[in-house]
Amino acid sequence: MESSAIALDNQDRRIDHRNAYSEYKSLFEQTRKFNESHDIDCVLEAVAHALKGILDFSAMAYLVKEHFSDDYYIRKDWYLNRKLEKQIFHLEHSGYVDLACESNSVLVYPENGGKNGTHPLLIVPLKTGARVVGALVVQPKIRPLQRSNIDSDLLALLGSQAALALENARLHEDMEVKHHATSSFEAFLEDTIESIPEGLFAVDLEKKFSLFNSSAADLLGVSREQALGSRYDEILSKEVVEFLDRAFNITYTTGEYENEISYSKSADEREIPLGVHTSILKDANEALIGAIAVCRNLSEHQELIHLRRLDKLKDEFLSSVSHELRTPLTGIKSFTEILRDYENHGPEARKGFLDIIVKQTDRLIELIDELLATSQLGSGEFIFEISTVDLNAVFAETLTPLQLMAAEKDISLEARFDKDNQLVQADSKRVAQVFINLIGNAIKFSPAGSTIKVWSEKGADEGLEHERDYLRIGVQDEGAGIPKDYRKTIFEKFTQVCDDPATKPDGSGLGLWISKQIIEELNGNIWVESGDPRGSIFFFTLPISC
Repeated sequence: MESSAIALDNQDRRIDHRNAYSEYKSLFEQTRKFNESHDIDCVLEAVAHALKGILDFSAMAYLVKEHFSDDYYIRKDWYLNRKLEKQIFHLEHSGYVDLACESNSVLVYPENGGKNGTHPLLIVPLKTGARVVGALVVQPKIRPLQRSNIDSDLLALLGSQAALALENARLHEDMEVKHHATSSFEAFLEDTIESIPEGLFAVDLEKKFSLFNSSAADLLGVSREQALGSRYDEILSKEVVEFLDRAFNITYTTGEYENEISYSKSADEREIPLGVHTSILKDANEALIGAIAVCRNLSEHQELIHLRRLDKLKDEFLSSVSHELRTPLTGIKSFTEILRDYENHGPEARKGFLDIIVKQTDRLIELIDELLATSQLGSGEFIFEISTVDLNAVFAETLTPLQLMAAEKDISLEARFDKDNQLVQADSKRVAQVFINLIGNAIKFSPAGSTIKVWSEKGADEGLEHERDYLRIGVQDEGAGIPKDYRKTIFEKFTQVCDDPATKPDGSGLGLWISKQIIEELNGNIWVESGDPRGSIFFFTLPISC
């Protein structure tokens, strides 16, 4: 590189040693103040003030050394005009700033001190140890600038102290930025965790909660203050503790676990289905430190599934009811037209046509009655008049129409009722409706020539919590039987079990649902069991009258 800068020394400088000591001491005292602030701009102002005591200047720029390259850029300047800015740009790209920093010497640029009209500049390296912080480029007011005009030792002292203060300020600034970024991320993470609707909590290997958001507090009925730092087996119920113990043990072995538990926050609240998914937690060294769990209330999810199923059943019901209504109406219309248009039919034929019309009309009335009962049950308008009822008498009242239905298929009815326990607390009209539904279904689904058995017996009802005696009534048919998977769903609305639509019996699929609502309203229970060797047995219970 063609040299246009010269290093300064003091070999020809005549100074008073006592004055020199005083200057160094004064400068050192000023540079000690550089570290009083961690703000880079404040440090630079203090540096500029100290420099004024050594050398009067008309402009100055602070050049910062890039971390990942050899380039410099102007961080701050004092009275810098566009012409000087271009000159400094040329100075930096010509390598003079690097030369000053590598040699750790104060340089004059150009070497003639600005005799040819150019601005004389001083390059003061800012270096702490082997680390180059940057440089000060100063335009002194002295023109032409001579070596004898400059005390390079004072400038070197100023540069080294300024470099140390600026490096400390930069480190502090970086630390502040990192701290702010960390704090912002922590706040963002906390806000995110708090905003999610699912319950989120983490535990360490000692079962202590290390994370617990507000949603988890709402779901589990435990405050964040109570949970954080506490063991879950100290503040949660026994059932939940057993569930979490199993969940975390499996998680630590397999990596994750998912299941659900019925949970109630307190004894007076209803249980909710709580879905829980757990995963392992590891530290930066991949060492196991605990587990994290996400839990959510599955009630809405299950309700949505239920509503979708009901919607599907509704569509199926509308289709089924349309068919059920059309069939009797078509028969009524057809045979009414025959009677109207053809007068030459004999009395026997006309009676046969009228019997068909009556039968189809009864079927239509039965269907409408079921739809009306369903509507009343759903709206709470289904009235019950509970009193002491003779069960045997109620069955006897329903026997005649049931025997007529059975006779058409050559089916016999066998009844065996407990003579010592006939009185129950019930609504006679509604119990009769249950008999008609259950025995009517038994007749529909049993083959011709079979036998349907009806009986009653005293006994406790294990499906109920009431401490009283019950009368259990059974209705057994000889049909194809009901698969185990359908033994609960057949009591839902619009449900019928029939593999072959062509052989599907008449009916809306509402009878069993209506029967279930009636029996439960009467404080009883209703269910179905498998027959032996075939068929089904429908049971229902009613409380015995004291």
